[in-house]
This record gives sequence, structure tokens and C-alpha cells, in this order.
Amino acid sequence: MTCVPGEITTLAGREVHLLTTAGSRPAVVLAGGCGVPFSFWDEVVRLLDGRATARMDRPGLAGTRWPDTLPTLAAEVATLAALVDRIGGPVIMVGHSMAGLQAEALVRLRPDLVCGLVLVDSSVEWRTLRTGPLRLWLRLARLVRWAAQLPVLDHLGSLAARIMVISQTGRAAPSILSRPTLQLFRNPQALAMIIAEQASYPAQIEELRELRERTAMPVIPTVVLTAAGDGGERWVVDQHRLSVLLAARQIVLEDARHLVMIDRPDAVVAAVRSIGQTEGDQ
Repeated sequence: MTCVPGEITTLAGREVHLLTTAGSRPAVVLAGGCGVPFSFWDEVVRLLDGRATARMDRPGLAGTRWPDTLPTLAAEVATLAALVDRIGGPVIMVGHSMAGLQAEALVRLRPDLVCGLVLVDSSVEWRTLRTGPLRLWLRLARLVRWAAQLPVLDHLGSLAARIMVISQTGRAAPSILSRPTLQLFRNPQALAMIIAEQASYPAQIEELRELRERTAMPVIPTVVLTAAGDGGERWVVDQHRLSVLLAARQIVLEDARHLVMIDRPDAVVAAVRSIGQTEGDQ
């Protein structure tokens, strides 16, 4: 198993990998989308030099065990809340892709923990999605976890990671495709976790939709970063609708694809710093 920095700890009853840096406050919590490990944020953290940061890999990544269940939005929010309680809040929450759902839900349920929100090409769905046969997805995740232990298939994870990075970035930094990073995906736990998270996506979308109906969005500085390099005009419009819903400022990045933290780490940092200036750095 590849050695990773940080520590394996338990938050809200779930085993996670946590990596923090000391610095000025408010701290910045960086949450990646499905299958996005802590290392994808390296350049963002480097550019945030001097700012306290926290990166958390959900159960199954970076040496943790997948808990043999499909995640829920409630469980993800509870884990994020426990993280903020541990490092001290309020924080600036940065949620990428599917983690954007969880970041928004955290703000709605625990506004005391978050003083600013940056959504990085956050998942957006304006139609009802079918949840599908969840038991079959769970069985598939278990099967892949087992099969990935076979020598003939032990490169499956790193191959999938290469495909993900190449297809979702405009310029894959060499460090992203380095051996240590790819090794993270060769762990059978990671492959099972990615399948489980993808399977839970429609349910988490629906959970957030229901949450929006019964809660008001707190008034906090919010930025929606939109990568225009993948979804085109329709995606930009969908993201604009999200920015209106959240009373947020939308920034469209024409030269970025879905893994914005790789293509435009400077844009992520600029969004964070704009919120920090609004709130006043401590």
C-alpha cells in the first residue's frame, strides 16, 4: 500500500483520511468529487500558502476501508460537520462535483460551521433521476472489490484513474499521473468506493432537493466556478441557475474542464481569497 501523508481517523463513525496544514483563518476545507483524492488539490494548497487547510478522503480512499454500504447525503454532511468541529470553524467550504451537494447541504443544516462557500463545477440536476437497483450496485461494488485483488486485474484502478484524468482535464500535470497517485486507485477498497458513490448520486440529488424545500439558504459569500470546457453552453446555463438559487457569484472558466483544481488551481484560490477578503482574515 502506498504511504500517504496525514492520518487515518474516525469522523462521525466513518474512517477517513485527513490531511491538514496550519495557517491563517478561516481555514479552507477542500472536498473532492467522486473518486477525487487529496493529491488532486496539491497545487491549490500550494497557492494557498499561509492559509490553514484541510483535505478529507471519504471512506475507501487513501488507505481507508470502504464501509460496504452506499453513502447518503446525511452521512456525508455529518462527516463534514465532524471535520469542522475537529479543526475549528467556521470555515470556507470548497466542494467539487458531487461534493458540492454535500457542501451546500452542510451550509443549510449547520450554517454556524461555514462562513463562505465555493462550488467547483458542482453537480447540478434539475430533473428527477431514477435511483436504479441499489442492491445490484452494492453487489457490483463488492464484486469489484473482490476481483481487484486478483493479480490479473490489479492495474484496473490505475487505468481507470488515467482515463478519468485525461478525459476531465485540459492539461494533466505530471504529478497527477505519478506512480504514488495512481497507486491510490489500485486499492480494491477505492474501486468499490467509487462505484458505491456513483450509485448513490441520484439519491443524494433527491436528498438535497428535499432539503432545499424545507430550508432557506443562509446568506454567506458564495462563488460558483463553472468549467465550460466539458458541458458547453447548456452546462453554463445550468450552473447559472444554481448560482441564482444560492445568491452566488458565478465565474465561468472557458479554459477549464471538470477537474478544475488541476486545470485552474489559481481560479479556485482566487475564489477562496475573495471570500476571505469579504469575511476578513483572522
